[in-house]
Amino acid sequence: DMYMYPLKSGRRLEVQTAICTEYGLQSIDPSIPHFRDRCLVVYKESTGEAITARTRPKMVLIETFPVDNRKFGLSAPNMDNLIFKFPTLKDKDKDNHIRMFDKEDVFTIDCGDEAAQWISKYLLGQPTGLRIGFHDGNYRRDIEKVHKKYIKTYPLLDNSVGGMYSDLATILIMTKASMEDLEKRIPNSDVTVHNFRPNVLIDSEKIQPYDEENWDWFKIGDIVFRNVMLCPRCSFPTINPETAEFSKNYEPITTMKKYRPLIQFQSESPSPNMGIYARVSNPGQIRTGDTIYIGKN
Repeated sequence: DMYMYPLKSGRRLEVQTAICTEYGLQSIDPSIPHFRDRCLVVYKESTGEAITARTRPKMVLIETFPVDNRKFGLSAPNMDNLIFKFPTLKDKDKDNHIRMFDKEDVFTIDCGDEAAQWISKYLLGQPTGLRIGFHDGNYRRDIEKVHKKYIKTYPLLDNSVGGMYSDLATILIMTKASMEDLEKRIPNSDVTVHNFRPNVLIDSEKIQPYDEENWDWFKIGDIVFRNVMLCPRCSFPTINPETAEFSKNYEPITTMKKYRPLIQFQSESPSPNMGIYARVSNPGQIRTGDTIYIGKN
């Protein structure tokens, strides 16, 4: 299976075919090249701080859809659909940045007042306070400058890995075998793979749980990927992607901490890992059903 999340923290969009680039998954429709994985972000108007479903869980219910070669659409429960033009870079926007996690400043083009009013009304119940930003794919993030503590643990993490508004790397890979192993450990739970928001979910009877952590290079179709780091998990997987409610007993993180490797980054509490972040070595198309070739280290 394959998923895009055009709005950071928004609802998944399942796709059968996509262009896979250094910035992540992109629509194969040549008329909407702006429709990409995590190309939109919500941020606070007053501080420029990006917000996610970790603090505003209702974000997981926002659906994003393309309208034409200049417009996005957003829909959410109890809200009229929003249709807005995707912005273009203007001189006044050249110094516009938002702040993502670990205080990383990321260049952003603001999507205008109508979009700001819509997202503020949905998440805050008022007409102001939040805005929506757009990444046009014309600039790179400086991962090496800001995320040194991660690079110390994972030296393959560098500027070529950074996506648009993804937390760290471009593509998140998971395997069905790993997810099924977790599901057996928390029976009667409503936790699914969608709690973990992978871009690519790989299924094969030849794969054992957590095999992906030992892959070095792997190839899907014509695209070669490099395993750059394990994915440390925060509170996000505890949000039900269908109801936007936090789970009871902090699942699945509570169970994962009992048997998954815990990754420590300076003063942060240890995080259990699930899935891997990967670098795209050569852009191209990727399709569900493609053959996968694996190189283990």
